[in-house]
Amino acid sequence: MPQYPLAYTDYPRCSRPPQRVQVERTEEKGSDVNLATLLLYDASVNDYNRAIVISNDSDLKLVIDIVVNKLRKDVIVVNPNTTNKVKKYKGCRISRDLKNVATSYISSINTSVLASSQFPPIITDSQGTFRKPPSW
Repeated sequence: MPQYPLAYTDYPRCSRPPQRVQVERTEEKGSDVNLATLLLYDASVNDYNRAIVISNDSDLKLVIDIVVNKLRKDVIVVNPNTTNKVKKYKGCRISRDLKNVATSYISSINTSVLASSQFPPIITDSQGTFRKPPSW
């Protein structure tokens, strides 16, 4: 069912009043809770020494703080926004809350590095053949 929340149609300037917009695709809910749960559990059972969290969700601040300061694990936070977006839009910069609790952080993802880090379109292993979705 479409929803009609308010949004600024000229973001990031926000010089005009917000307008009603139709939401056609909603994002997954609960993934931050799942990530936090597994990050904390895996640290508590000593399954890793260093975790890389690719997120800019400040809701993860508490769990990262606990993992770093109580369980003594390194957590590197990577802002999933591309470098070009971060330079252009202030709202895409890495969360100050995450920067303050992480062991270290990467401010943005370089588009060319991301592209060169992708798996090939087709991968075959002992489980079978996997294909990258065409939209990727």
